[in-house]
Amino acid sequence: INAQQHGKLQTCLNTLSSHQRQLMEMAFFQGLTHSELAHTLTQPLGSVKSLIRRGLERLKACLTSGI
Repeated sequence: INAQQHGKLQTCLNTLSSHQRQLMEMAFFQGLTHSELAHTLTQPLGSVKSLIRRGLERLKACLTSGI
């Protein structure tokens, strides 16, 4: 990943809510599973999965747009 791509990714991550960004970072940068996230954050597994799925959709839309 080059500096320009890193900057765009950071910009797109900043479009997420702080809670959603936290989940994404824990899942993808720390390697926690959805089950581990749900347990750690005491949230229902379905909620964690939904938040991550919507976060990925938002990141994809942002990364493929001209933002």
